[in-house]
Amino acid sequence: MTTEIKDLLAGAADDAAQPLHYSIDDVVRRGRRGLRLRRAGVVAAGAITAGAVVAGVTTWSDGSGNPLNGVQPAAPPATGKVLPLQPPPSGLTDAQIIKRCEPQDKQWRRGSRKAGGGAGSLTGWKVTINQAKDTWFRAILTSPDRKSWAFCQDNTGAGVPRDNYLREDLKWQQDFVVWTDRDGAEGTVPKNVAAVDFEVDGSVSSATVKNGFLLWYAELTPSEVRDKPIWAIYYDVNGRELARFDSNVYNPWQGYNADRKPVYPK
Repeated sequence: MTTEIKDLLAGAADDAAQPLHYSIDDVVRRGRRGLRLRRAGVVAAGAITAGAVVAGVTTWSDGSGNPLNGVQPAAPPATGKVLPLQPPPSGLTDAQIIKRCEPQDKQWRRGSRKAGGGAGSLTGWKVTINQAKDTWFRAILTSPDRKSWAFCQDNTGAGVPRDNYLREDLKWQQDFVVWTDRDGAEGTVPKNVAAVDFEVDGSVSSATVKNGFLLWYAELTPSEVRDKPIWAIYYDVNGRELARFDSNVYNPWQGYNADRKPVYPK
């Protein structure tokens, strides 16, 4: 176990009043700097994401100018899974969204200080992008200095999606890198990106993109998407593909995947 992973686990263990529970297997398998706080009746937390080296066709490169080895797999036939249209923005005000995110943020800061993103309150933060449906919303918040961001998913009803919270320093974000888990994906987009599509088993769904961030909601059962790519495909304002990234944290199902890179059209 690396020092970084030990630090993440240690940082999560300092909340004696409401201890968070981590799966070491998840931490090792997904290994990214941020810690994600999840709640389903009781609070639980897991580490998010990682990646593996992506094989592309000879017409793609990893940015070095050298073609990638291997053959890019053709999109597999659709399995019947229909990806949803993205939810619209919430009818709540920014102040109401932040107020509902504050309890998760306080819990996260008690348990995950070493994960980055700062230790101050959400005072002065802004809602940068959000989606909502029925009893839940999901939003990305940014700090006044634009150095930190937080992802907040809050559901006042029963069932999915579960409450979910992540807070990170923006310096850790990499261009064209985003990670998909059970509820979809969230993250930053480079300035020249106008749209992002997600492709799963030949079915394509467009993310919500705004103010330099994206949100993409989908209910993805891990067993259904294990060991297969979920392509995040980035486009400029003219619809030209800029890059793609296999965002699936369950591909491969086993293994540490920190070396995954975006692939670029030549």
